[in-house]
Amino acid sequence: MKEKLSREEQAKLEIGKTDISKAASRALVVVFLLAIASVPIVQGIHELAGYLAGKEKSLLPSFFTMYSDVGESVKKLADGRKDFASGVFDANEHLLQGIIRYEDDLENDSVFRNAVIPPSQALFAKAFHLGNENVVIGRDGWLFYEPGIRYLTSAVGENAVAADRSSAKANTVFVEKKAGPLQAIVDFNRQLRERNIRLILMPVPIKPMFYPEKISVQFNGANGYLRNPYFDELKKELEEQGIPIVDTAPLLERLKKTSGREIFLKMDSHWTPETVAAAAESLAAFIEKNIDLSIYNSRPLKTRTIDVVNVGDIARMLLKSDTAGPEYTERASITQIVSNNNEPWSSDRNAEILFLGDSFANIYSLGAMGWGESAGLVEQLSFFLNRPIDRIVRNDNGAFATRQALQYELSRGRDRLAGKKVVVWEFAVRELATGDWKTLPLKLNESRESSFFTPEAGKEAVVTGVVGDVSSRPIPGTTPYKDHIMTFHLVDVIINGETEKTYDALVYAFSMTDNVPAPASQYRVGQNITVRLKRWYDVNDKYDSINRSEIDDGELLFEDPCWAEEIIQ
Repeated sequence: MKEKLSREEQAKLEIGKTDISKAASRALVVVFLLAIASVPIVQGIHELAGYLAGKEKSLLPSFFTMYSDVGESVKKLADGRKDFASGVFDANEHLLQGIIRYEDDLENDSVFRNAVIPPSQALFAKAFHLGNENVVIGRDGWLFYEPGIRYLTSAVGENAVAADRSSAKANTVFVEKKAGPLQAIVDFNRQLRERNIRLILMPVPIKPMFYPEKISVQFNGANGYLRNPYFDELKKELEEQGIPIVDTAPLLERLKKTSGREIFLKMDSHWTPETVAAAAESLAAFIEKNIDLSIYNSRPLKTRTIDVVNVGDIARMLLKSDTAGPEYTERASITQIVSNNNEPWSSDRNAEILFLGDSFANIYSLGAMGWGESAGLVEQLSFFLNRPIDRIVRNDNGAFATRQALQYELSRGRDRLAGKKVVVWEFAVRELATGDWKTLPLKLNESRESSFFTPEAGKEAVVTGVVGDVSSRPIPGTTPYKDHIMTFHLVDVIINGETEKTYDALVYAFSMTDNVPAPASQYRVGQNITVRLKRWYDVNDKYDSINRSEIDDGELLFEDPCWAEEIIQ
């Protein structure tokens, strides 16, 4: 007689074995294979349609672009000017960057990603209050930039182990030992002091410091503001070495309590116009008290107030789109600084003050950010001081980018520090945990003749060349900034109408505008391109504040760049 199994024994048998018919199994395999194959098939059709419409440069599928990187890597490996170990390192680095660029291209141009992620992210944010790798959704509609929260919760210091995300792949996390800020700041100050220039640091506080109650209920009723303990240690160390820090956090805390208004934008990572003005006035008072200046504004400045409406940078990163409903828009009243002729404020390279800053200085100053113009931190500082100011401002990487830009100017024989008495270095305080704190030499080189091509001042030139190297660029929707400029090193450059001589050229071009990939972002090493160039210094004042990536090649430090006014093909 067959023994009846217990319920537990029957359950164990069923767990270990699942009966399925052959027809059903075959159907599931077919569905699975179709699902996998549909992605590249649809992507291939999309790319073919783009080629037929003239939007794509090649009929070949995009993955074939990786082979050009393989070829260039082999060339670097066989470079007889370097030893074998250096050749292997350069080849590996070039191939790795090519793979990252290819992955970025897949994300940028993926039909499924662009069709699915924005509406899905909007649904998850609204229904479940879920953010993403860059955005933390707080209470009452407040949004926070994740690196700011990371700063408050990270171990910060010299050679501290820290988690960081690569600029190329925002969702890739590396845990590494990073150089801390102390050495970079001290070295920068030393080089300035050799030229009798004073350094003033201005680490700008960030939103999570003042609104933790919008992140967690455990901070309800809390007094004061949050800060990373390392900040006080760094401030004490630097002041002992004679490097002053203008800490505006206490000022902002008082402003929050007494004004009755928000001191940061609700859905943007930056401060409000009123907060900018208060910080500028405080900085102006510090400079007047501690620095002996002699040059005043040649023309009187006045103010005018206008209203602006915009979608905050964190909201754009949350939605992966600039298209947003009214619940994601904010209004602000900015105070523009203008001359008596109502002309917007402009920087002066002959000023005694050089201001190095990031997006906290650019907000309300760079129109591309969407919050108006001529009302930023530098403009307000010039108004309160009644003095001209020279500025180098970049939207990203305040710990490194502006120092690098200054280094490039000096390397190319342009003495941006001539006549300066003080350098104000402003950066978001979160850079203490997430920034690039490399030391950079500020060596002034003599102007020299260059074999690199640049158009004459005020003129344009159409050239054709081969992409020899290219810098990185961000994935749209993964950074707070809508625009980005990338760098090309063109080789075998032929000027339109000339055939007897070839040149090299260092070219800046938009890789992204309004969170949309620009034509230049499609080009890779080994491709032929035709561009209409201008001299970079003809458009420098217009574009220099926009986030820009450079090619990591020391030899290019000495070459004058061009601006790609138009990508022709």
